[in-house]
Amino acid sequence: MLPGSYVGRGAGAQVLLTVTDTGVGMSGDTKARLFEPFFTTKDPGFSPGLGLATVHGIVKQCGGYVWVQSAEGEGTSVRVYLPYERPAAVAAPSVAAAEVSPVRGGTESVLLVEDDPSVLFLARRVLQRFGYRVHTASNADEAIGVTADLTSAPDLLVTDVVLPGQTGPVLAQSLRRAHPELRVLYISGYTHEAVRGPALDPGCAVLAKPFSPEEFAGRVREILDAPAGPA
Repeated sequence: MLPGSYVGRGAGAQVLLTVTDTGVGMSGDTKARLFEPFFTTKDPGFSPGLGLATVHGIVKQCGGYVWVQSAEGEGTSVRVYLPYERPAAVAAPSVAAAEVSPVRGGTESVLLVEDDPSVLFLARRVLQRFGYRVHTASNADEAIGVTADLTSAPDLLVTDVVLPGQTGPVLAQSLRRAHPELRVLYISGYTHEAVRGPALDPGCAVLAKPFSPEEFAGRVREILDAPAGPA
């Protein structure tokens, strides 16, 4: 039986998809972060993917929900509930639907600086999927070296706020001394209020972790398309 918080959710008939295994199961802490983008229980260096976060997002967009039952040593059961509607005549697309457009990519050069290998891997994959040329570094010194080796300056710096050694803002200031037109997007796992502390300019662009691939790609495109000037 479903927990009370899910009973009666949605009106009318629903379609149920159930996937069950007899594996090791999950702890309560793991279940609490199950659909969080970039969260993984795998060792560093492995590709954690964004599968469950993507599934959760698609199901929510369709008006459904996901229910997970799991305990350590008892396996896992995942139930996906989707609203069922009888086939109807195809209607003309609404104005609102026509205005919705997918996130655009690009071919600009992006310098991505992140000390977490999993986040670095995933963020690079997202940017490459949207067509960008990506150069990566795990700290500020490495980023400066990568930039020096490029034949032209990157169009955008995407950097974590907190890095080993120099911070992201200090790195941005250093690179902008040589490349004043460089645009910057900060990413951080801290709260929105903490991110905008004294180390960052009030008008800087910040994206808080966790974020979806679409949010990330959309923010990158937004900054690259903005009028020239400080990001």
